[in-house]
Amino acid sequence: MRTFNTLLERLRDEVASTLLAQRVWARYETAAPREQLAVKILGGFLLAMILIFMVLLPLHRYNSNAIADYRGQQETLAWMQSNRGAIGQAAAKPRAPSDSLLSLATKAARAAGVGIKRYEPSGDGLNVWLEQVPFNQVVQWLEALQRDYGIVPSDLTASKRDAAGMVDVRVTLQG
Repeated sequence: MRTFNTLLERLRDEVASTLLAQRVWARYETAAPREQLAVKILGGFLLAMILIFMVLLPLHRYNSNAIADYRGQQETLAWMQSNRGAIGQAAAKPRAPSDSLLSLATKAARAAGVGIKRYEPSGDGLNVWLEQVPFNQVVQWLEALQRDYGIVPSDLTASKRDAAGMVDVRVTLQG
């Protein structure tokens, strides 16, 4: 507190030593008592406005936004808790140990109307090549693999062909 008072005194001395501050103070002291009162009231009013617009309103706005955000997060949590069962049911179907990545990819490709041109095992994944296939069917095939079996593409390269909507695809499947 002592250093704060010292700092304020030094600041007051610095401001008082400026020519503009000396002129304003001289003008204030030579003014009539009613004018001095008017200046004090105006100064108080300006100080109150600065306090309101630069401190209180931003604090109020921040508080209102924080409350709205909190309520939105509560609604999201309530929705997630009420739909917990549906989310669990939508999880990928358990795969039998005998189901290989290749057999599942081939079965899903047949269902999506996509023909696999070539495949190659790659570590814990499977590289698959598709040629001249409709892009929309490729997307449906990949979505079915992920939804039904938890198989996800880890690397995908698609090249467009001359025909509209047709692509050549190389994809690495993981899962």
